[in-house]
Amino acid sequence: MSYAKKAFAAAALSGKNSKELVQAGRGPVSMAGENPAQSSRWPLSRGEIDGIGRFRDLAGQLICCRTPAGVIFSFYSRGCPPGPIESLVRVVELDRRNEGHMSDTLTIFIDGLPFDELHQMPFSSGFASQGRLVPVLGYSVNCQTQLFTGKTPDEIGFWCEWSYEPDRSPFKHLKALFTLLSPLERVYVAKRVVHRFLDKLAPTESTKNIPFRYLPLFDETGHSVFSPKFDQASLLDTPGMTKFLHHQFPNTDQLDEEIFKAAKAHIESSDRPGHVFLTLVKIDHCSHWEGVGSKPYNEMLLENDRYIGELTEAFIAKVPDGRVFVVSDHGMANIHTGVSIDLEGHFGKPCRERYAYFTEGTILRIWITDKSLTSEIIRYVDEIEGLDRLSEDERAKQGLTNRAFGDVIYHTPEGTQIIPSFWGPKPSVGMHGHHPSFPSQHGICLSNRPDDFQERVSALDFYQCLSEAINE
Repeated sequence: MSYAKKAFAAAALSGKNSKELVQAGRGPVSMAGENPAQSSRWPLSRGEIDGIGRFRDLAGQLICCRTPAGVIFSFYSRGCPPGPIESLVRVVELDRRNEGHMSDTLTIFIDGLPFDELHQMPFSSGFASQGRLVPVLGYSVNCQTQLFTGKTPDEIGFWCEWSYEPDRSPFKHLKALFTLLSPLERVYVAKRVVHRFLDKLAPTESTKNIPFRYLPLFDETGHSVFSPKFDQASLLDTPGMTKFLHHQFPNTDQLDEEIFKAAKAHIESSDRPGHVFLTLVKIDHCSHWEGVGSKPYNEMLLENDRYIGELTEAFIAKVPDGRVFVVSDHGMANIHTGVSIDLEGHFGKPCRERYAYFTEGTILRIWITDKSLTSEIIRYVDEIEGLDRLSEDERAKQGLTNRAFGDVIYHTPEGTQIIPSFWGPKPSVGMHGHHPSFPSQHGICLSNRPDDFQERVSALDFYQCLSEAINE
């Protein structure tokens, strides 16, 4: 690696704030991963260098930099072009083109890790760039997809997993059967048995807790970018990208551990890892059933931090100028209040001639065919404490103008869940899908290069940054 590139690697990985820099006497340039503090040939004196632009002011001096990965990099500033770090960036870019290879990337996706919990993760909180990932209103199926396609729900063509589609529902010819099965819904165990049987036979992934008699009105139209059923272009289609996705592994308590081990083994056994992508999903499950701040949750935070640390160190040891990204799709909040909705009691049973509705944990969507019902339905739901109607301006801001997503959309305040819903009869301990104006709903967006992310970051911001890194 050239002196200029090594200089840039040290600068780019260290960041400008609170990163330890070590100034040593003259000596040979270290290779990536070599720790001069553990070698007798490195006389060291510790010091702080304020700002990466000051590397040029130490001509002839050997500088060592501890990165967020804990890896030491060093270089002679003699031989590097004078001027600020931007000059080094241009030199490195030219050098990379001449060498004929693209930048390697490591992307670690974590489902449902809130930004406000980052301070409990010692390694991860040391990344050079840290941003609050502000998600779109909705659930993982869209939050994840927007991160890696850059498309809003309007642009991708779906919002949430299920939608009102009476003409294309895979259950549209089974209305009579489901009417006969409806009495079983009074017994939860019997209801779950039927739903699981349907999930094995139907082309849908999960019928959740949708009432049998309403299934002929709906179709599962939304699939996460991670799903084998997702059929649109995304950054996961990058040639040569090695992916470790959760659906490729047995769904056990050790799922994240197995994914971590497989990804680390790939990195350590490769001369150049290339583009590496993995998904860690268990902390989302933990927060739903144990709650944010619980003992199991806090233990899992540290476990994820260990995964991030070991993967980053292994990756940077192989590719000193590689790019590392850690991102989550949304945050999480504990539930303390429930809200119930009785549209049937006021407007009769849903049917394609009148209206239909779908309740998820924090979102209510209503489709109204008989327009004479519109004002009455809105008046009724508006009066329910614990539900807020999404305005037309807000729908446009969130990319939800498509009326196929619902003629009227409501969402719950932070900490409130619709009970029961088509997701289940009972509340979760933790939940997401609240409006992104609540800080608890914000995910994390980390990078080992300074200034990639600052403060609030949108899914499109992340998509553009990762896309540029992949195509460097």
